[in-house]
Amino acid sequence: MTTDPFKWEEAYTDDICIQSALQEDENGSMENAIRRIISEEKRLRRNEGRPTRIRLGMMRHVFVGIDLSTSILSKDVEPSRLRVVRECLLNFVNKFFELNPLSAMGLIIGRDKKGDCSCGFSSSLQKLTESFNSLNEVSCGGTEFSLHSMLETALNHFRNVPAHTSKECIFIVASLSTIDASSLKQIYEQLKMQSVRCSIISFLAEVYAFKKLCVTTQGKYGVALDKEHFDLLLTEHLQPPPLKPKQGHQDSIVKMGFPIKKAKKIPSFCACHELAGDALDLSKQNEYAYICPQCGSHYCQTPTNCRVCGLLLLTAPQLARAHQHLEPLPAFVESTPIEGTTCFACDELLFSSIKAYFCKNCNAQFCIECDILLHESLQVCPSCG
Repeated sequence: MTTDPFKWEEAYTDDICIQSALQEDENGSMENAIRRIISEEKRLRRNEGRPTRIRLGMMRHVFVGIDLSTSILSKDVEPSRLRVVRECLLNFVNKFFELNPLSAMGLIIGRDKKGDCSCGFSSSLQKLTESFNSLNEVSCGGTEFSLHSMLETALNHFRNVPAHTSKECIFIVASLSTIDASSLKQIYEQLKMQSVRCSIISFLAEVYAFKKLCVTTQGKYGVALDKEHFDLLLTEHLQPPPLKPKQGHQDSIVKMGFPIKKAKKIPSFCACHELAGDALDLSKQNEYAYICPQCGSHYCQTPTNCRVCGLLLLTAPQLARAHQHLEPLPAFVESTPIEGTTCFACDELLFSSIKAYFCKNCNAQFCIECDILLHESLQVCPSCG
C-alpha cells in the first residue's frame, strides 16, 4: 500500500478555498475581494466582547521594531512598504498615548543583521514622532535581517523597566527569512521567562519562525494585505493586554505625584533634558513647566519619572483616562437595521444591506464607524451613558 507523500497538504487546504476568498472582478483585479476580507475582519472584531474583571497592564513599555533591510523598499504596497509603515505608525503613536497615557514607547531598527535602539523608552509624543519621521530610504541598508539581534536589544533595555509594568514588542518585518548567529529557541524562552509579549506584522507571507515567537510569548501575528489592513493590525495593539501572572511576584503600590503646572517667567532648562544630556532648543521650549511636588525639579511634559527622586509624575486627567480600560463598554449586538433609519450618533442613513449595531441597554443603533469610535476611544454609549 503506497502512501501519498503530500497527504499533509490536504489537511492544510481542507478549510481554505482560495477561489471563493479571492475572486477577481470584471477587470481582473482582486482589490474588492481584499476590501471584503478586511471589512469582514473588522466586523468580527466588533463582535468580540472585551474581558472584564481581569488584571490589565495599563502601565506599558512597548518597543516598536522595524525591519529596515532593502525588503521594506518594495512597492507591492503602494506607494511603498516603508512609506505605509511610517504613515501608519505616526497615526498609531497618537492613538496609543491617547488611550495609554501611563505608558512609554521606544524604537528599534534592524539592518545589516544588527538591532539598534534608535529611540529609548519615552512618553514624549514629539520625540517619537521625530524618530518615525526620520525613517527614509537612506536609513535602509543591507539585504539581511536578524530577528535575534532585535530581540536581544529589546531584552537589554527591558532589564531597567519596573517589574509592575507590561513589557511588549511589536515587530514590523518585511523579510521572509532571518539570519541569526544563535538559536532563536533559546531567546524565545528568555522572553517567556521575562514575561515579554512579542507580536509581529509581516508582509507577503506567514513565516514559521515569526509565528512561533508570537505563540511562545502569547503575542499576535498577522500578515498585512494592504495599507488599510496593516493599519487595522496595528490598532489591535492599542488596548492594554491582560497582565501575565508572575510566580513569586507580590503586588506593590506604585507611588505617584501630581506635579504643579506653572508658567515660566524666564527661559530655563528642564531636568528631563539637562540630566539626560539632550540638546534643547530654547525656541521650542514650553511656556510652562511641571514641578515635582517631592523635590521641586522642573519637567516639560508628563507622564515621566522624576530623574532626581524617582517619583512617577502625571496629571489627574491622564490617570482618569487610564482607568477607562477597567470598565470597558460592552460589545453591541449586530443586527440588520430597518431600511431608512439613521445612526444615533452621526445621523447617517442605515440600509438593510449593511449591518448595524445595537446597544444592549437602550437599543440605540449605530453604524460600524461610530461603533468603532465608541469602543476604541470614548468607552461610553451616547444614548444611555
